[in-house]
Amino acid sequence: MARLVVHPISRKRRVIRGPRARSTQWKCGEPFTRESSKIISECERSCEEAASITPLIWIYFLIVMSLIFVAADTTSTYIARRQLINEAEDAIAKGVQEIDDIAYYEGIPRSFTSPFDSYTRERRVPIDCSAAERSIRFSLKPDISILSIRCDGYEIQIEGSRVHQLPFPFFRFGISDFTNRVTVGGSSNYKP
Repeated sequence: MARLVVHPISRKRRVIRGPRARSTQWKCGEPFTRESSKIISECERSCEEAASITPLIWIYFLIVMSLIFVAADTTSTYIARRQLINEAEDAIAKGVQEIDDIAYYEGIPRSFTSPFDSYTRERRVPIDCSAAERSIRFSLKPDISILSIRCDGYEIQIEGSRVHQLPFPFFRFGISDFTNRVTVGGSSNYKP
């Protein structure tokens, strides 16, 4: 005589032969005929508990993975934005070095703006706007699109953008890239 034994939680099956095979083992989902209702209820409860935790674990897994993807995309976008700001500030620093020689050495103003900074009241160095614009365009990488360059003779400001590809795109929502847009400006103060 042999009987099939199924562990209620791990669901491992094994066949028992010999004198121990006479007692009956109940398997979840199969009809039971010889054991008391107490054993049946304990086994049913263990089967329900084992089945109810699996969807919960999958839901937690999906939530955690979604949060990891969002955090990775956010971090990647922030790093790309900082890199864009650094490159734009570097270009501004090169553009501010283009001095308007006539206005600087002769003291002739080339624009109607004040040669003094409106916040600190320090004297500013005049900038050659056309040379500064050429210097900025030359120093920026080709993947940065310059939206505008404003120069009043003492201050220069650029607005640029760059498209950043997300490491984990959300194709379901149509999000595969992000456009970083920054505005950076600068001036050069006169130091006697």
